[in-house]
Amino acid sequence: MFYVEGKKIDGLVSVAKLNDYQSVGHLMRILKKIGVFTELAKHGAKEGDVVHLSGIQFEYSPETMILT
Repeated sequence: MFYVEGKKIDGLVSVAKLNDYQSVGHLMRILKKIGVFTELAKHGAKEGDVVHLSGIQFEYSPETMILT
């Protein structure tokens, strides 16, 4: 299980419409662009691992993350 925290992450998650597929996709693209996926991989995240972002749970995937 991995936890991603910080003011920037909190701000991004707070404005995302998590019930909207496009909004979640946009959030994931931003997280990837700012290096969250790279850091998760550096810390040993593997496909299917659970990632918590500001109280929201995702399933890690190198290409995308799935809201669970």
